[in-house]
Amino acid sequence: MIGRSLMKVLAAKHNGPIDPARQCVVLGQERGSHVRYDNLGYPMRAIRTHRYLYIMNLKPDRWPLGDPAYVLRGRMKSSDTKVPLEALPPDARKRPTEQLFDVSRDPACLQNLAQDAAFKEVRDDLRDRLTETLTRQGDPRLHRYGDIWESYPRFGVMRPELGGFAERGKYNPKYQLRPDE
Repeated sequence: MIGRSLMKVLAAKHNGPIDPARQCVVLGQERGSHVRYDNLGYPMRAIRTHRYLYIMNLKPDRWPLGDPAYVLRGRMKSSDTKVPLEALPPDARKRPTEQLFDVSRDPACLQNLAQDAAFKEVRDDLRDRLTETLTRQGDPRLHRYGDIWESYPRFGVMRPELGGFAERGKYNPKYQLRPDE
């Protein structure tokens, strides 16, 4: 893992910028739970500056909360972040490829500014900074072998009722790299 300690920020006694050298934080997620067919994740990468949060949803064709039928059958527990999405029809639950939020004005991140012409320069700058960082770090999702993340074993709860690969502690053979790749 590449990074620097956040202890200075976590131990701070005041709000706002703590470490002037820290201009942003880069974040990544592959999956949180087994809630999709074949144990697929919901990969996202993000960059957070003092004012903005830019999110790149790398598989926007997937539902962030998981299979809608599974969610609607009440199998997933609700949380504050899921409740607004659960109220939407299934097709409206998908997220766009890019999201941009002004967290100083919209701390709940409800207004996506990514397609707002007034924020084009901010969006493009954050996209470029994120892409450059991830490329330099060798992120598999940006180097055309990102599906390797779909292979890794899951040791938590598996839900065979979702269908597809659901063998706890096993690699998904459908997504493993072959020697010629």
